[in-house]
Amino acid sequence: MQLLKPFLIILTTIFLGGCTLHEDPRPAQIEMPLLPKEVRVEANWWEMYEDVTLNTLVEQALKYNFNIRQAAANVSLASAYLASADANRYPSIDGSAGAARAHSSKESVIGGGKTNNTFSLSAVLNYEVDLWGKIKNNKDAAAKSLLSSKATKDAVHLGLVSSVVDSYFGVISLKAQEVIAKESVSTQEEAYDILKEKYRLGLITSFDALLGESAIAKAKTTLSSIQTALVRQESALHVLLGTSPKELLESKDSFTKDKLPNSIEVPQGLSSSLLEQRPDIQAALYALEAANLDIKTAKADYFPSIGLSGLFGFSSTELKDLVGASARNWNIGGSLVAPIFDFGRVEAKVAQREAAREMALIGFEQSITQAFLEVYEAQNVRQSIYESKNNAIEQVDIYGKLANLATIRYEAGAGEYKSVLDAREDLLEANLNLIKAKQSALSADISLIKSLGGGWDKKDLREK
Repeated sequence: MQLLKPFLIILTTIFLGGCTLHEDPRPAQIEMPLLPKEVRVEANWWEMYEDVTLNTLVEQALKYNFNIRQAAANVSLASAYLASADANRYPSIDGSAGAARAHSSKESVIGGGKTNNTFSLSAVLNYEVDLWGKIKNNKDAAAKSLLSSKATKDAVHLGLVSSVVDSYFGVISLKAQEVIAKESVSTQEEAYDILKEKYRLGLITSFDALLGESAIAKAKTTLSSIQTALVRQESALHVLLGTSPKELLESKDSFTKDKLPNSIEVPQGLSSSLLEQRPDIQAALYALEAANLDIKTAKADYFPSIGLSGLFGFSSTELKDLVGASARNWNIGGSLVAPIFDFGRVEAKVAQREAAREMALIGFEQSITQAFLEVYEAQNVRQSIYESKNNAIEQVDIYGKLANLATIRYEAGAGEYKSVLDAREDLLEANLNLIKAKQSALSADISLIKSLGGGWDKKDLREK
């Protein structure tokens, strides 16, 4: 429970400051120990398993997976919004050129009945004075939204890589189980051939022969179940990759029962500060800061907007005289527009932004809560799974000895053949459970890495 103490302190700070946030839409100033300015996800943590195929699959997923591509597109969209908001801080300059020919009526205009040409060339400047910080706050909010989008992309990246690694180990685990199940079928078939010969010679009863035949059927059923699960696991990996992994998974190097890598070493007493690199927390924090700035942007509409404009150009009835000094014209001016009666439009907009900020605050609190609970759960579940793996190793050793003893007793005439079959089935189940336990341990490692935001620096291991 030591891990939850920083979380409780942070949430208390948030709740006590909640009223202030509602009264004053300043950017959130929530204290988090050693909170980094940039998101840091430990790069290429999966390479510690030293598996070339795994590295290739991860690279493939990061290139073709639909979710990661969508997240990258969202970053591009947020970047474009920021560029647009930033451009509003500067004047706009437009150029225009025109030419017209007109004939006036003699009856409606004194001195009419003439045909005139008009040529013009001018540049127009418009600029909004950001007296209340509306444009700046809008630009800053867009910048925070961009950071939030990047952090969200990092979160998708982390989740995708974790899923690919876990799914890949699931495939290897089932491949290893398939090898053991096939060996079991072969063993039972060889034993049945011996039983048939003994039955033909009258050395055993038909009951023992039928037991041998039923053992083959059971072994084949187990093999079929494993192969079905393998097809489903490969399909799941296919979805994550966004393309078919068949060519990689059916390489010349077949997956054997010892293909699963060793579990990784975890430093003792991991600090909760490692959660600071979780991209989902960073994304929620940036979203909250953007929401605060959006409120300030909306409240600026309560005040007048001040605009400046200017024109410089040339106008002439003859094209050859268009750029002469005598054809030059210009004007400069300003405008002030203030709301008088808007029937609650600005107030409603502010209320919308405040509600959005409240949602962002709740999302930030939730991300912190979820982060600490995930680490707490991952550490404790991992410890339990490793204990189960050790028990599975002991069971394989025990059932292996029992199977040998049962065979010796039967061959010596001191035991029944059913005892041999039961012992072999127990040994098969123990071997399959051991592979599953090893896979579960690897999954627990991956869950812990994911909960910590991408892993830990190797120097943490050296310093312990």
